[in-house]
Amino acid sequence: MDDATTKGFWNRIIHELEHLNQTLNKLLKIAYGSGKHHHQLAGNTETSDDESRPAERHEPWRSVENSRYFSSGWFRQLFHRWKPRIETLAYLFAMAYAVITFFQWKDANRNFRIDERGWQRFQVIPTEVTPATGEVYAIDFTAGRPIQIPMTITNTGKTPVFDIKTDIYVEVVDRDKGPRLSGVGDPNGLLGMEATTGINFPAQVFQTLAIRPPLTTEEESADLKSKPQRKYVAMYGRIQYRDAFKTQHWTQFCWTNLATYQMGHQIDDCTAYNDVDKND
Repeated sequence: MDDATTKGFWNRIIHELEHLNQTLNKLLKIAYGSGKHHHQLAGNTETSDDESRPAERHEPWRSVENSRYFSSGWFRQLFHRWKPRIETLAYLFAMAYAVITFFQWKDANRNFRIDERGWQRFQVIPTEVTPATGEVYAIDFTAGRPIQIPMTITNTGKTPVFDIKTDIYVEVVDRDKGPRLSGVGDPNGLLGMEATTGINFPAQVFQTLAIRPPLTTEEESADLKSKPQRKYVAMYGRIQYRDAFKTQHWTQFCWTNLATYQMGHQIDDCTAYNDVDKND
């Protein structure tokens, strides 16, 4: 059920509850008014017609015939018998109305926070983009040097985010295998790096380098430079941050230097690893 359908459903329920509440109020008004009129008739039996007219003006909506009908003994007995039940129903409807109103407010507040909060997006900086080859990444695979990948973290939301902590892991993987995706939150995982910043404003871009601490070996360098590559580079991690409403969030990312069409199902786990939290 989408947001529009849900909103229409709750509005329909509230409309029906308001209609029932108005009906119960009319019944109680008629019943209380009939009892009051009955006492007025009993206390003014010896008064003139002129003295009784003001009482009639106070209740112009009820004729004398209706007053006699509602003040009859059987009606008063029936009213006193059903009065607690009618009042209980009125209380229940009022409580139901309050509960539904609360959940409507909660849903509206949740949508507002989602719309206004900050979001952190990960992106690898391409060296160039051409129609023929798409995004091209110039990564140095020279033996004896660490692999370094330039990347950005951008706040794509409407409000600032705070206490940004990014765990990044770079792994050299055999062409026929998928990345281990270990390290994030695992002290026994791969050796990675951490990037932190205190605040990131809307549309602000935070740049950093993802570095693989071990130096590239001769074998890895040859496999990464071969045509086609016998190995590829996978970079993955998690961005943790706090939004303007003081709610903790995270963004997971996974990227490979080979395009998806160049790979098989071995990188399905890497693709599925890209995710965001569902915290409100």
